[in-house]
Amino acid sequence: MRGSDVQAAVAQAAIGVVLTGLGALLVLTARDLDIPVERLAGMSAGVGVGLLAVGAAGPWLLRRGPHPSLRAGAVAMAAGCVVFALAPTLLVAIAGVLLLGAGGAALIMVTPALVTGEDMAVRFTRVIAVGSACALLAPLAIGALDATGVTGRLILLPLVVPLLALAFSRPAHSSEPQPTAAPSTEPHPTEPRPAATSSAAAHTAVTSPASARSITARPTHARGAEPRPGRPRVGSAARRWSGIVLAVSVEFCFTVWAVARLRETGVSPTVAALLGTSFPAGMAIGRLVAAPLLPRIPAVPIGGAITCAAALVVAASQNRAIVTTALVVAGIGVATLYPVTVAALVDTPGLARHHAVSLSTVASGTAILAAPTALAAIAGHTGLRAAFLVTSPLIAAVIAVHGLRRTPVPAADLPA
Repeated sequence: MRGSDVQAAVAQAAIGVVLTGLGALLVLTARDLDIPVERLAGMSAGVGVGLLAVGAAGPWLLRRGPHPSLRAGAVAMAAGCVVFALAPTLLVAIAGVLLLGAGGAALIMVTPALVTGEDMAVRFTRVIAVGSACALLAPLAIGALDATGVTGRLILLPLVVPLLALAFSRPAHSSEPQPTAAPSTEPHPTEPRPAATSSAAAHTAVTSPASARSITARPTHARGAEPRPGRPRVGSAARRWSGIVLAVSVEFCFTVWAVARLRETGVSPTVAALLGTSFPAGMAIGRLVAAPLLPRIPAVPIGGAITCAAALVVAASQNRAIVTTALVVAGIGVATLYPVTVAALVDTPGLARHHAVSLSTVASGTAILAAPTALAAIAGHTGLRAAFLVTSPLIAAVIAVHGLRRTPVPAADLPA
């Protein structure tokens, strides 16, 4: 892997552990502090709030490239791990979650910007697969540590080491903005611009003058700033932005409520938590397997159809084995929805790439805050089984706004 890919993978690994383990960590925090777990219910919204705040400030934060935000996010997340793991009071625990949310949001935002190059779609999908794979380890590690008599919250402390290493790592050669754009490194005015192939394209123009291209292939400005070749069509940008909101909404409905659905099949909370790793396992498999196929297939319609079928089984069956298998299949179907919909936003004509990164981060935060809460509200009236059917119209909407097109990739990138 390239240096920037390794940095992105470390960031995604830390995010995967924290996000997937947060539910269990909140339960353990309530036990350790001897308070009702309901008092901590709103703390999970810290990540969504962080995404909204960081995404709104994205154009300013990314003005000098991704690495300043990468360093700040890694330090904030490392501090959050220490504060939350050792929190002796509720207020300190809340402070830890806020640090985790802000730091994690910064890392989520800069990850696409770190993975640059003509094979962005494949590389970015593989990088976020690392986060999905590490997410599998979180509940197991938390439960194993807590079973020893030491609070499972301490599982966050080992994350400090890779996060600080990430904060002090040297940027990849082409990732930092250059003070000037040398004429010899500029593309020829008639050279076609490679299509954006994933959300990793989001900050190419800022990260390297050699790779910076506007929609019309104009030369970059001094200090690596990306030119604005015109204004994007508001309708087109809004439609592609909504595709990200819908895709992340589907993903987090399964992520947040899969364990509760498994609990309804009659298994114990411990078994339900273990079986709940089936969905992130499916996402990790799907991202690893589908990455090289993205240039050849319409990933959103295919993934959406797979997810719809799996959601129907999750809602209809009361057999624990069938529901678990359906969650694996749902993870495989959901796997490519996020990277492909972000790629579509980045490829919006006239939309500056650092603005696209910021907008995609706000879209993720919006979905994380709204979707699980909406599903819970529906479940209060219909039951959780029927509520899972809500994912089907969400997926239909994703397909409607994205269309049936394949992920755009330059012909030179296609395998022989």
